[in-house]
Amino acid sequence: GDPEAHSLPKPLSMTRDKVLQQGCDYSFSGLKTAARTLVDKTLPSAKAASLSEEELHSAKADVAAAFQSRAVQHLCERASRAAGWALDLEPTAKALVVAGGVAANQAVRKGLTEVAEEHSLTMRCPPPRLCVDNGVMVAWAGIERLSLGLYEEPPSVEGVEHHVEIRPRWPLGERDPRSQQQKLPKGQKRKTPAKQQEKGAPPTEGAAQKKQATGEEQA
Repeated sequence: GDPEAHSLPKPLSMTRDKVLQQGCDYSFSGLKTAARTLVDKTLPSAKAASLSEEELHSAKADVAAAFQSRAVQHLCERASRAAGWALDLEPTAKALVVAGGVAANQAVRKGLTEVAEEHSLTMRCPPPRLCVDNGVMVAWAGIERLSLGLYEEPPSVEGVEHHVEIRPRWPLGERDPRSQQQKLPKGQKRKTPAKQQEKGAPPTEGAAQKKQATGEEQA
């Protein structure tokens, strides 16, 4: 497909949260919605039915290519920022590890290889045949730990006091302060871009010109 056949929005570019805009977190929810809207608009049922099999395949491939291009761009942008922050904290870091199912995607591999080179890091990535299923990798990690004696006794009634809470999004460590949204005083709402200019702050040049023009009209 042609990745330039369609233009999809950059994820998190319109969020009002500056920490999300300028941080390392990523989100594809808005991009998926935009892709679905694009399909509904460019390939409605009536039009899709009138296309030949080859034309329909080509149209779908263009949407998929546009989605992949924007998704990889977003991922690489965030990964590059994270790599830079990591090197600030650990200048001796040598490698960028890419694993999981997404590591089997060649576009992702290519993009993240460029990110690693940009930061003078070595990219470590398993061969595609070992990037198929996270469950397999977790199981293999368990086998390796078991063989080294690094295992824990199964939970029991007697060991309930040693219970560990399982969290689906448990961070690997403390979040970088630059990725943490500043908490506002109770009752205070976060300002939207349209309300960012606080009361008493000097107006922007455009706002000052508009105010001056309004005053001249009233005079």
